[in-house]
Amino acid sequence: MRDPRTHTCGDVSCPDLLRIYSTYILVQFERRIGSAEPKLEDLFESKKPVKNPLVPLGALVTAGVLTAGLISFRQGNSRWVQKLMRARVVAQGATVALMFGTAYYYGDKL
Repeated sequence: MRDPRTHTCGDVSCPDLLRIYSTYILVQFERRIGSAEPKLEDLFESKKPVKNPLVPLGALVTAGVLTAGLISFRQGNSRWVQKLMRARVVAQGATVALMFGTAYYYGDKL
C-alpha cells in the first residue's frame, strides 16, 4: 500500500491535491447556499431591544446581598447568613421574574 504522504500524483503530492479539492468543494458549497450570517442578522433587526432599568438594579441588589452574606459567613454569624441567603434567593427570583415579565409584555408589541 502506498504512503499518501510521500506518494505523488504527477507534479503535486496527494495531500496537496486533497487540500485543494476540499477547498474547491467548500467554495462551491458556499456559493450554493450563501452565508447564513446575514439571514440571521436580518431576523434580529426587526425587533428593538427593550431595556428595563430594574433588571440591572435587581442584579446589583442580588450581588450586594450575596457579598454581605459571604462577609457574615466569614465572621461566623450563622443566623444572619441564613437570612441574607434567603434574601438573595428572593432578590434573584425577582430579577428573573422582571426579565421574563418584560419579555412577555413586550414580546409581540415590537
